[in-house]
Amino acid sequence: MKIKQIEIAPHTLKFRTPLKTSHQTHTDRKILIIKVKDEYGNTGIGECAPMPWFGTENLSDAESQLKNINNSTIELGNDNLNSIEDILNKLNLLPTVRFGLEQALFNLCRIRNNSFAQDFSYNDLLKIKVSSVANIFSTLGSIEKLVANGFDTIKFKVAVGSIRDELGKIKEISKIFGKKIKIRLDANGGWSFEQTVMVMNELTDLNVEFLEQPVLAIDELSELAEMNLIPIAADESLKNQADAEELIINSSIQNLVIKPMFIGGYFAAKEIINSALVNNKNVVISSAFESAVGRAHTVLCSTLNGTDIANGLDTARYLTNETAVDKFPIQNGYINFNMDKYFLDQSDLKIL
Repeated sequence: MKIKQIEIAPHTLKFRTPLKTSHQTHTDRKILIIKVKDEYGNTGIGECAPMPWFGTENLSDAESQLKNINNSTIELGNDNLNSIEDILNKLNLLPTVRFGLEQALFNLCRIRNNSFAQDFSYNDLLKIKVSSVANIFSTLGSIEKLVANGFDTIKFKVAVGSIRDELGKIKEISKIFGKKIKIRLDANGGWSFEQTVMVMNELTDLNVEFLEQPVLAIDELSELAEMNLIPIAADESLKNQADAEELIINSSIQNLVIKPMFIGGYFAAKEIINSALVNNKNVVISSAFESAVGRAHTVLCSTLNGTDIANGLDTARYLTNETAVDKFPIQNGYINFNMDKYFLDQSDLKIL
């Protein structure tokens, strides 16, 4: 197969309400929709969605690299996974570019070869467990609604208000909901080392599954994990696949929150998950607030992660001005996945 053309279409997603983290407030999300065309005019669709404030490349870097790829012909030996992985490795792409191009090539290969889906060996329906996300100051009623909708794992955004107020709310939630929910706390690196130690000491008896990225410095994050007060998870510290491998092998951090968009897609996620399993560590696959196009590929990556851990895929409800039909709505706390639903074509797009 020869790739003759790569088209790039910028698009802006809007948040239904501003997304507030410890660093800043976001009202929109700028992405690139990629269309890859072969010598016969077949088109594969993917998404590239950098997030510079998280530490990824910026949109102009990604667009520039895609245009440079467009200046040369990409040739795959066969329409299969091995050929796609080989060509992506040779191109040495930015992670978000690799994610989008990988997805587009998956979709294109399916158009060219219906049996391509068999390369993934998903013959049956998979039920992917999903965690929800909420602000720590969400009303108890809104949390009860999430539980009623089937979520038993909820991630609360913290480090957005006073620590004392947030601790009070965490304790209240834990007391009221008990073991009905697993509590994840995500500080987005918004606390100091000393603040985090104080928080951890107050949370040791509560039902906290893990505290995600309380500090930004990786050495401090590792030191916090070694204290064994409550489990620690890394998120912003994982800028790429190499970062993930380093933490898996050389740190006491037990939980890694992996955003496939930022580490390079399916093949990178597969290597990280396999390495984590060998080293008795946990991986959570997380959306990066992609559109419905990119979310389909993130959901595919989550199938690599088994079915026991809740993955952070509950982001569609935060976005408007969508790019495509949502192939994987959440139902009763799960996504029902089968391989045929994964593939996108132009009829699925709401834009372009």
